[in-house]
Amino acid sequence: MNHIMSSNLSGEWVFSEDFGVGYDSGRLKLTDTNGLLEGELAFTETIEGDSPFSILLKIKGTHKGSEVKFKAISISWLKTDEPMTYNLDKWEGIINQQGIIVGHSIDAEGVCGVFTLCRED
Repeated sequence: MNHIMSSNLSGEWVFSEDFGVGYDSGRLKLTDTNGLLEGELAFTETIEGDSPFSILLKIKGTHKGSEVKFKAISISWLKTDEPMTYNLDKWEGIINQQGIIVGHSIDAEGVCGVFTLCRED
């Protein structure tokens, strides 16, 4: 098995996601305990025609081999100009040969995106 794929994912990751009408960018602080993932994903979301907003999502998930799956379980608003509704996401990805997690996301309304997570040096 590739060492990158079987390694512990604990640490800080740079997060970016494109979902067609906008994009997210931020950081994921992740703890990997024997393949069980927990963490906090803080990011700013920018949607065409709207003011950007910043949120913090608590996440839980799993890591097995090259597969990574996690979902948001709660949200905290960090910065928003007006009250909003946010649909919690689910992410599924794989760890590639460079150690970058690449995959797709979907929220409760079916909005899909493509994301990357790069380990922060």
